Amino acid sequence: MIQQIEASNATKQRWDVLGGIDPSHIDTTYLPEVIIQIGKRSLVDLLNAKLNNPRFEVKFNFDKVKRTLMEEKFSDIALFYHDFTIPKPTRVLSTTEAIKEVFDVIQVTEGDTTITYTVYLDEGPYANTIEEIVYNINRVLGPRVETRAKQLIHNDYHMTFNISLAY
Repeated sequence: MIQQIEASNATKQRWDVLGGIDPSHIDTTYLPEVIIQIGKRSLVDLLNAKLNNPRFEVKFNFDKVKRTLMEEKFSDIALFYHDFTIPKPTRVLSTTEAIKEVFDVIQVTEGDTTITYTVYLDEGPYANTIEEIVYNINRVLGPRVETRAKQLIHNDYHMTFNISLAY
């Protein structure tokens, strides 16, 4: 009896943390609904914890995430453009040219110590649920990035996968 009560309390605590979303269904719940229930920060933390490469992270590339998703003025949520960041090399031009050979570079942003290449990795896969996002990063986009980074002989990189909206 005591074990049942403890198990029930643990389930209730997990339910409270997830804002009322059944933990067994959170991965397949529509992303705007998850944001409404647990918030952007908790969702991003949850997504990043599920990625299998410590060099990878997920973020939203638009402002006012909760309000924007609630308005539903978009046709899909997808992973279109991403940021490949490396320490600033001594030979910026030759490094940039090499990266442009393996990535479709849209924009280059130089910081004091890093360079970020915004890249397009083919048509972005869907990102409507946690399950879709994690699968598409761990199994589709992530391996492409790892292969291209190996071609560049770059072990010191960080990849930010951006959740975007399609209109």
